[in-house]
Amino acid sequence: MVQATAEAINQEATACARRRHVEKMDAIARLAHGVSRELGPMVADANVTLREIVAELEGHHDASLHQRLDGLRESLQRSSLVLRQLESVAGANHRPRSPIDLHAVIAKLRPLLPRLAGPFITVTEELHSSAPWVMMELGQLEQVLLTLVVNARDAMPLGGALTIATSRMVVSTPRLHRHGELPEGAYVTLSVHDSGGGIDDATLARLFEPFFTTKPPGLGSGLGLAVLHGMVRQHGGQVIVDTGATEGTRITVAFPEQAAAAHLIAESADTEAVLVVDDDEWIRNVTARVLRRAGYGVLEAEHGEAALELLRDVAGHCIGTVLTDIHMPRFDGVQLAEIVRREHPALHVVLMSGDPASCDREAAVLRKPFTASELLAAVHRSSVA
Repeated sequence: MVQATAEAINQEATACARRRHVEKMDAIARLAHGVSRELGPMVADANVTLREIVAELEGHHDASLHQRLDGLRESLQRSSLVLRQLESVAGANHRPRSPIDLHAVIAKLRPLLPRLAGPFITVTEELHSSAPWVMMELGQLEQVLLTLVVNARDAMPLGGALTIATSRMVVSTPRLHRHGELPEGAYVTLSVHDSGGGIDDATLARLFEPFFTTKPPGLGSGLGLAVLHGMVRQHGGQVIVDTGATEGTRITVAFPEQAAAAHLIAESADTEAVLVVDDDEWIRNVTARVLRRAGYGVLEAEHGEAALELLRDVAGHCIGTVLTDIHMPRFDGVQLAEIVRREHPALHVVLMSGDPASCDREAAVLRKPFTASELLAAVHRSSVA
Protein backbone atom coordinates (compact mmCIF):
# COMPACT_ATOMS: atom_id res chain seq x y z
CA MET A 1 0.00 0.00 0.00
CA VAL A 2 2.84 2.37 0.92
CA GLN A 3 4.66 1.49 -2.31
CA ALA A 4 1.53 2.13 -4.41
CA THR A 5 1.07 5.51 -2.72
CA ALA A 6 4.71 6.45 -3.41
CA GLU A 7 4.33 5.49 -7.07
CA ALA A 8 1.17 7.58 -7.37
CA ILE A 9 2.90 10.58 -5.79
CA ASN A 10 5.86 10.16 -8.15
CA GLN A 11 3.57 9.94 -11.20
CA GLU A 12 1.69 13.05 -10.13
CA ALA A 13 4.97 14.94 -9.60
CA THR A 14 6.15 13.91 -13.06
CA ALA A 15 2.85 14.99 -14.62
CA CYS A 16 3.06 18.36 -12.84
CA ALA A 17 6.61 18.89 -14.10
CA ARG A 18 5.48 18.05 -17.63
CA ARG A 19 2.59 20.52 -17.45
CA ARG A 20 4.87 23.24 -16.08
CA HIS A 21 7.30 22.68 -18.93
CA VAL A 22 4.57 22.92 -21.58
CA GLU A 23 3.20 26.09 -19.97
CA LYS A 24 6.70 27.57 -19.72
CA MET A 25 7.48 26.88 -23.38
CA ASP A 26 4.14 28.41 -24.43
CA ALA A 27 4.98 31.54 -22.43
CA ILE A 28 8.49 31.68 -23.94
CA ALA A 29 7.01 31.31 -27.43
CA ARG A 30 4.63 34.23 -26.82
CA LEU A 31 7.49 36.35 -25.46
CA ALA A 32 9.76 35.49 -28.41
CA HIS A 33 6.99 36.35 -30.85
CA GLY A 34 6.35 39.69 -29.14
CA VAL A 35 10.04 40.63 -29.11
CA SER A 36 10.51 39.74 -32.77
CA ARG A 37 7.39 41.66 -33.80
CA GLU A 38 8.47 44.76 -31.88
CA LEU A 39 12.14 44.81 -32.88
CA GLY A 40 11.70 43.51 -36.44
CA PRO A 41 10.38 46.79 -37.90
CA MET A 42 13.13 48.76 -36.12
CA VAL A 43 15.88 46.61 -37.62
CA ALA A 44 14.16 46.77 -41.01
CA ASP A 45 14.03 50.60 -40.81
CA ALA A 46 17.72 50.68 -39.85
CA ASN A 47 18.53 48.53 -42.90
CA VAL A 48 16.58 50.89 -45.18
CA THR A 49 18.33 53.94 -43.70
CA LEU A 50 21.73 52.30 -44.17
CA ARG A 51 20.94 51.53 -47.80
CA GLU A 52 19.94 55.16 -48.36
CA ILE A 53 23.20 56.38 -46.79
CA VAL A 54 25.25 54.01 -48.95
CA ALA A 55 23.40 55.23 -52.06
CA GLU A 56 24.05 58.89 -51.15
CA LEU A 57 27.75 58.14 -50.64
CA GLU A 58 28.13 56.48 -54.04
CA GLY A 59 31.36 57.69 -55.54
CA HIS A 60 32.77 58.66 -52.15
CA HIS A 61 36.25 57.13 -51.86
CA ASP A 62 36.82 57.20 -48.11
CA ALA A 63 37.83 53.55 -47.53
CA SER A 64 37.55 53.77 -43.74
CA LEU A 65 34.01 55.12 -43.98
CA HIS A 66 32.91 52.30 -46.28
CA GLN A 67 34.58 49.78 -43.99
CA ARG A 68 32.57 51.08 -41.03
CA LEU A 69 29.36 50.95 -43.08
CA ASP A 70 30.13 47.35 -44.04
CA GLY A 71 30.58 46.55 -40.36
CA LEU A 72 27.23 48.15 -39.59
CA ARG A 73 25.60 46.20 -42.41
CA GLU A 74 26.96 42.92 -41.03
CA SER A 75 25.71 43.79 -37.52
CA LEU A 76 22.23 44.49 -38.87
CA GLN A 77 22.30 41.23 -40.83
CA ARG A 78 23.17 39.33 -37.64
CA SER A 79 20.40 41.16 -35.78
CA SER A 80 17.92 40.20 -38.48
CA LEU A 81 19.03 36.58 -38.25
CA VAL A 82 18.55 36.52 -34.46
CA LEU A 83 15.05 37.96 -34.90
CA ARG A 84 14.24 35.25 -37.42
CA GLN A 85 15.49 32.65 -34.95
CA LEU A 86 13.19 34.11 -32.31
CA GLU A 87 10.31 33.81 -34.78
CA SER A 88 11.20 30.13 -35.18
CA VAL A 89 11.26 29.71 -31.40
CA ALA A 90 7.74 31.17 -31.39
CA GLY A 91 6.65 28.87 -34.19
CA ALA A 92 5.70 31.93 -36.24
CA ASN A 93 8.19 31.65 -39.09
CA HIS A 94 5.76 30.53 -41.80
CA ARG A 95 7.30 29.44 -45.07
CA PRO A 96 6.07 27.36 -48.02
CA ARG A 97 6.24 23.63 -47.28
CA SER A 98 6.18 20.48 -49.38
CA PRO A 99 6.60 16.74 -48.72
CA ILE A 100 10.31 15.94 -48.41
CA ASP A 101 12.08 12.58 -48.38
CA LEU A 102 14.04 12.59 -45.13
CA HIS A 103 16.54 10.06 -46.50
CA ALA A 104 17.26 12.31 -49.47
CA VAL A 105 18.13 15.14 -47.08
CA ILE A 106 20.46 12.87 -45.10
CA ALA A 107 22.11 11.71 -48.32
CA LYS A 108 22.61 15.31 -49.44
CA LEU A 109 24.27 16.28 -46.15
CA ARG A 110 26.19 12.98 -45.70
CA PRO A 111 29.57 14.30 -46.98
CA LEU A 112 29.35 17.20 -44.52
CA LEU A 113 28.45 15.25 -41.37
CA PRO A 114 31.83 13.60 -40.56
CA ARG A 115 33.58 16.95 -40.97
CA LEU A 116 30.99 18.60 -38.76
CA ALA A 117 31.34 15.90 -36.10
CA GLY A 118 35.13 16.09 -36.06
CA PRO A 119 37.96 13.54 -36.47
CA PHE A 120 37.44 11.79 -33.11
CA ILE A 121 33.75 10.95 -33.54
CA THR A 122 32.51 8.01 -35.59
CA VAL A 123 29.29 8.71 -37.52
CA THR A 124 27.02 5.79 -38.41
CA GLU A 125 23.51 5.55 -39.84
CA GLU A 126 20.55 3.28 -39.11
CA LEU A 127 17.93 4.22 -41.68
CA HIS A 128 14.48 2.67 -41.94
CA SER A 129 13.97 0.58 -45.06
CA SER A 130 11.11 2.67 -46.47
CA ALA A 131 11.47 6.27 -47.62
CA PRO A 132 10.08 8.53 -44.86
CA TRP A 133 8.24 11.66 -46.02
CA VAL A 134 7.68 14.70 -43.83
CA MET A 135 6.00 18.06 -44.43
CA MET A 136 8.54 20.82 -43.87
CA GLU A 137 10.57 23.48 -45.62
CA LEU A 138 13.79 21.97 -46.99
CA GLY A 139 16.15 24.44 -45.34
CA GLN A 140 14.44 23.94 -41.98
CA LEU A 141 14.73 20.16 -42.18
CA GLU A 142 18.42 20.47 -43.00
CA GLN A 143 18.81 22.82 -40.03
CA VAL A 144 17.14 20.28 -37.73
CA LEU A 145 19.60 17.54 -38.71
CA LEU A 146 22.67 19.78 -38.50
CA THR A 147 21.60 21.15 -35.10
CA LEU A 148 21.19 17.62 -33.73
CA VAL A 149 24.63 16.61 -35.02
CA VAL A 150 26.32 19.70 -33.57
CA ASN A 151 24.59 19.18 -30.22
CA ALA A 152 25.74 15.54 -30.13
CA ARG A 153 29.29 16.54 -31.07
CA ASP A 154 29.44 19.08 -28.24
CA ALA A 155 28.35 16.35 -25.80
CA MET A 156 31.49 14.32 -26.68
CA PRO A 157 34.50 16.67 -26.38
CA LEU A 158 36.87 13.69 -26.11
CA GLY A 159 35.33 11.82 -29.04
CA GLY A 160 32.88 8.96 -29.25
CA ALA A 161 30.14 7.51 -31.44
CA LEU A 162 27.24 9.32 -33.10
CA THR A 163 24.34 7.46 -34.69
CA ILE A 164 21.77 8.99 -37.04
CA ALA A 165 18.60 6.91 -37.26
CA THR A 166 15.20 7.13 -38.94
CA SER A 167 12.12 5.05 -38.28
CA ARG A 168 8.37 4.89 -38.60
CA MET A 169 6.42 4.94 -35.34
CA VAL A 170 2.71 4.35 -34.76
CA VAL A 171 1.38 5.70 -31.45
CA SER A 172 -1.85 3.92 -30.50
CA THR A 173 -2.24 5.71 -27.15
CA PRO A 174 -0.79 9.12 -26.22
CA ARG A 175 2.89 8.76 -25.28
CA LEU A 176 4.12 10.83 -22.36
CA HIS A 177 7.69 12.13 -22.42
CA ARG A 178 9.79 14.55 -20.37
CA HIS A 179 8.79 17.63 -22.37
CA GLY A 180 5.23 16.86 -23.44
CA GLU A 181 2.80 14.29 -24.78
CA LEU A 182 2.88 12.71 -28.24
CA PRO A 183 -0.70 12.26 -29.53
CA GLU A 184 -1.99 9.16 -31.28
CA GLY A 185 -0.99 8.81 -34.91
CA ALA A 186 1.72 7.73 -37.35
CA TYR A 187 5.08 9.49 -37.17
CA VAL A 188 8.37 9.60 -39.01
CA THR A 189 11.26 9.97 -36.57
CA LEU A 190 14.76 11.34 -36.96
CA SER A 191 17.07 10.69 -34.02
CA VAL A 192 20.70 11.39 -33.20
CA HIS A 193 22.28 9.32 -30.43
CA ASP A 194 25.61 10.26 -28.83
CA SER A 195 27.80 8.25 -26.45
CA GLY A 196 28.46 11.21 -24.15
CA GLY A 197 27.84 11.49 -20.43
CA GLY A 198 24.16 12.35 -20.61
CA ILE A 199 22.28 15.48 -19.53
CA ASP A 200 21.71 16.37 -15.88
CA ASP A 201 18.20 17.15 -14.61
CA ALA A 202 18.82 20.91 -14.23
CA THR A 203 20.02 21.25 -17.82
CA LEU A 204 17.28 18.96 -19.11
CA ALA A 205 14.62 21.21 -17.58
CA ARG A 206 15.94 24.24 -19.50
CA LEU A 207 17.15 22.47 -22.66
CA PHE A 208 14.83 24.27 -25.09
CA GLU A 209 14.89 27.71 -23.50
CA PRO A 210 16.25 30.42 -25.85
CA PHE A 211 19.68 31.77 -24.91
CA PHE A 212 20.27 28.96 -22.40
CA THR A 213 23.64 27.31 -22.97
CA THR A 214 26.17 25.32 -20.97
CA LYS A 215 29.03 26.63 -23.11
CA PRO A 216 31.43 29.36 -21.94
CA PRO A 217 30.49 32.97 -22.88
CA GLY A 218 31.05 33.70 -26.56
CA LEU A 219 30.99 30.05 -27.67
CA GLY A 220 27.28 29.54 -28.11
CA SER A 221 24.12 31.62 -28.55
CA GLY A 222 21.84 29.12 -26.83
CA LEU A 223 19.38 29.35 -29.73
CA GLY A 224 20.10 26.10 -31.59
CA LEU A 225 17.83 23.67 -29.73
CA ALA A 226 15.29 26.41 -28.96
CA VAL A 227 14.91 27.16 -32.67
CA LEU A 228 14.75 23.44 -33.47
CA HIS A 229 12.00 22.96 -30.87
CA GLY A 230 9.98 25.87 -32.26
CA MET A 231 10.28 24.74 -35.89
CA VAL A 232 9.27 21.17 -35.05
CA ARG A 233 6.25 22.33 -33.00
CA GLN A 234 5.25 24.61 -35.89
CA HIS A 235 4.99 21.55 -38.13
CA GLY A 236 2.98 19.47 -35.67
CA GLY A 237 5.92 17.44 -34.39
CA GLN A 238 7.63 16.99 -31.04
CA VAL A 239 11.14 16.57 -29.66
CA ILE A 240 11.75 13.64 -27.30
CA VAL A 241 14.90 13.42 -25.17
CA ASP A 242 16.20 10.17 -23.64
CA THR A 243 19.37 10.50 -21.61
CA GLY A 244 21.45 8.69 -19.01
CA ALA A 245 24.96 8.91 -17.60
CA THR A 246 25.94 5.51 -19.03
CA GLU A 247 23.71 5.54 -22.10
CA GLY A 248 24.49 8.90 -23.64
CA THR A 249 21.70 11.03 -25.08
CA ARG A 250 19.24 10.34 -27.87
CA ILE A 251 17.22 13.28 -29.19
CA THR A 252 14.35 12.16 -31.39
CA VAL A 253 12.27 14.43 -33.60
CA ALA A 254 8.85 12.97 -34.40
CA PHE A 255 7.11 14.38 -37.48
CA PRO A 256 3.55 13.53 -38.53
CA GLU A 257 3.90 11.03 -41.38
CA GLN A 258 3.13 12.27 -44.90
CA ALA A 259 2.19 10.36 -48.03
CA ALA A 260 5.03 9.93 -50.53
CA ALA A 261 5.33 12.81 -52.95
CA ALA A 262 5.37 12.32 -56.67
CA HIS A 263 8.74 14.00 -57.07
CA LEU A 264 11.88 14.89 -55.15
CA ILE A 265 13.57 18.24 -54.75
CA ALA A 266 15.90 18.52 -57.73
CA GLU A 267 19.50 17.64 -56.97
CA SER A 268 20.81 20.02 -59.57
CA ALA A 269 19.74 23.40 -60.83
CA ASP A 270 17.65 24.04 -63.89
CA THR A 271 19.44 25.05 -67.07
CA GLU A 272 17.58 28.35 -67.31
CA ALA A 273 19.17 31.47 -65.81
CA VAL A 274 17.98 33.53 -62.86
CA LEU A 275 17.69 37.32 -63.03
CA VAL A 276 18.54 38.81 -59.62
CA VAL A 277 17.07 42.30 -59.08
CA ASP A 278 18.15 44.25 -55.99
CA ASP A 279 19.37 47.82 -55.54
CA ASP A 280 21.64 46.66 -52.68
CA GLU A 281 24.83 45.67 -54.51
CA TRP A 282 26.20 43.65 -51.59
CA ILE A 283 23.07 41.50 -51.27
CA ARG A 284 22.80 41.16 -55.04
CA ASN A 285 26.39 39.92 -55.32
CA VAL A 286 26.06 37.41 -52.48
CA THR A 287 22.79 36.06 -53.89
CA ALA A 288 24.24 35.73 -57.38
CA ARG A 289 27.32 33.95 -56.02
CA VAL A 290 25.21 31.31 -54.24
CA LEU A 291 23.15 30.69 -57.38
CA ARG A 292 26.24 30.40 -59.59
CA ARG A 293 27.83 27.88 -57.23
CA ALA A 294 24.67 25.79 -57.54
CA GLY A 295 25.02 25.74 -61.32
CA TYR A 296 22.58 28.46 -62.34
CA GLY A 297 23.35 31.08 -64.93
CA VAL A 298 22.82 34.50 -63.34
CA LEU A 299 22.07 37.97 -64.67
CA GLU A 300 21.90 41.00 -62.38
CA ALA A 301 19.94 44.26 -62.38
CA GLU A 302 20.05 47.07 -59.83
CA HIS A 303 16.45 48.22 -60.28
CA GLY A 304 13.20 47.38 -62.04
CA GLU A 305 13.82 49.38 -65.20
CA ALA A 306 17.15 47.67 -65.81
CA ALA A 307 15.50 44.31 -65.21
CA LEU A 308 12.80 44.99 -67.81
CA GLU A 309 15.42 46.06 -70.35
CA LEU A 310 17.28 42.79 -69.85
CA LEU A 311 14.08 40.77 -70.09
CA ARG A 312 13.02 42.47 -73.30
CA ASP A 313 16.41 41.64 -74.78
CA VAL A 314 16.85 38.04 -73.63
CA ALA A 315 13.49 36.76 -72.34
CA GLY A 316 12.59 33.49 -74.00
CA HIS A 317 16.25 32.74 -74.63
CA CYS A 318 17.72 31.93 -71.22
CA ILE A 319 15.98 33.53 -68.23
CA GLY A 320 13.52 31.29 -66.41
CA THR A 321 13.14 32.96 -63.01
CA VAL A 322 13.15 36.57 -61.80
CA LEU A 323 14.26 36.96 -58.18
CA THR A 324 13.43 40.49 -57.07
CA ASP A 325 13.56 42.53 -53.90
CA ILE A 326 10.27 44.22 -52.99
CA HIS A 327 11.61 47.58 -51.79
CA MET A 328 13.48 49.35 -54.60
CA PRO A 329 13.57 52.89 -56.03
CA ARG A 330 11.57 53.95 -59.14
CA PHE A 331 9.08 51.10 -58.79
CA ASP A 332 9.02 48.26 -56.32
CA GLY A 333 9.33 44.52 -56.78
CA VAL A 334 5.58 43.90 -56.59
CA GLN A 335 5.03 46.26 -59.53
CA LEU A 336 7.93 44.63 -61.39
CA ALA A 337 6.39 41.21 -60.79
CA GLU A 338 3.05 42.37 -62.22
CA ILE A 339 4.73 43.68 -65.38
CA VAL A 340 6.82 40.51 -65.78
CA ARG A 341 3.78 38.27 -65.41
CA ARG A 342 1.89 40.37 -67.96
CA GLU A 343 4.66 40.71 -70.56
CA HIS A 344 6.42 37.36 -69.97
CA PRO A 345 3.83 34.91 -68.60
CA ALA A 346 6.17 31.92 -69.00
CA LEU A 347 8.65 33.34 -66.47
CA HIS A 348 8.59 32.58 -62.76
CA VAL A 349 8.86 35.36 -60.17
CA VAL A 350 10.18 35.08 -56.62
CA LEU A 351 9.81 38.09 -54.29
CA MET A 352 12.23 38.71 -51.43
CA SER A 353 12.19 41.20 -48.57
CA GLY A 354 13.70 41.94 -45.18
CA ASP A 355 10.56 43.77 -44.05
CA PRO A 356 8.34 41.56 -41.84
CA ALA A 357 5.25 43.52 -42.88
CA SER A 358 5.90 42.77 -46.57
CA CYS A 359 6.45 39.10 -45.79
CA ASP A 360 3.12 38.95 -43.96
CA ARG A 361 1.28 40.86 -46.69
CA GLU A 362 2.63 39.14 -49.81
CA ALA A 363 2.32 35.43 -50.51
CA ALA A 364 5.44 33.24 -50.77
CA VAL A 365 8.06 35.90 -50.03
CA LEU A 366 11.66 34.79 -49.48
CA ARG A 367 12.55 36.40 -46.16
CA LYS A 368 15.91 38.17 -45.79
CA PRO A 369 18.40 37.25 -44.51
CA PHE A 370 18.05 33.79 -46.04
CA THR A 371 20.36 30.80 -46.08
CA ALA A 372 21.75 29.28 -49.27
CA SER A 373 19.39 26.31 -48.84
CA GLU A 374 16.36 28.59 -48.49
CA LEU A 375 17.37 30.55 -51.59
CA LEU A 376 17.89 27.47 -53.75
CA ALA A 377 14.68 25.85 -52.51
CA ALA A 378 12.67 28.99 -53.31
CA VAL A 379 14.09 29.24 -56.83
CA HIS A 380 13.48 25.55 -57.45
CA ARG A 381 9.92 25.74 -56.13
CA SER A 382 9.15 28.56 -58.53
CA SER A 383 10.45 26.58 -61.50
CA VAL A 384 8.33 23.50 -60.78
CA ALA A 385 5.19 25.32 -59.64
